[in-house]
Formats: sequence, structure tokens, C-alpha cells
Amino acid sequence: MSKQDGGAAFPRPYSYDDLNEFHASSERGLTLRDWFAGQTLAGIAGDPTAFNDRHGKDRNKAMAEWCFDQADAMLAEREKDRPA
Repeated sequence: MSKQDGGAAFPRPYSYDDLNEFHASSERGLTLRDWFAGQTLAGIAGDPTAFNDRHGKDRNKAMAEWCFDQADAMLAEREKDRPA
């Protein structure tokens, strides 16, 4: 992915297998960008009129794009507070 994704939102560097044995894990899971977009979607899903045909595309596509735009904005804002 060319965009900054914020890294793993809920990293699991270690996990237990089916035999309850502890192992290192390479599973990255959900990115912070995905988490932010999902949280945005949860917030706007309560208003069914927020995204309609005025966007020039189907409602679901417009909503998904807007959620990831918001996630990108949140990631960019986080970077402002990080020391160089």
C-alpha cells in the first residue's frame, strides 16, 4: 500500500496455538487506518441520509471512500504530534 497505514492497530507478536503452546506470531492483523475507517463508518451509519446519489456514485462506495479519507486525515494529524 502506498499510503501510510499507521501500522498494526492491535499487534499480536505472540500467540497460543491449539495446544495452548506459546509462539511468536507474524500475524499483523488490522491496520490503524482500517480501524479509524471502521470507527468512522460506525459513527455515520446511524444517519442513512448522509450518503446518497448526490455523490455521483453508489452510496456504499461514497461512504467507504469518505471513511478512508477521514482515516487518512486522522493519521496525518497524528504525525504532526510526533517528534522528528
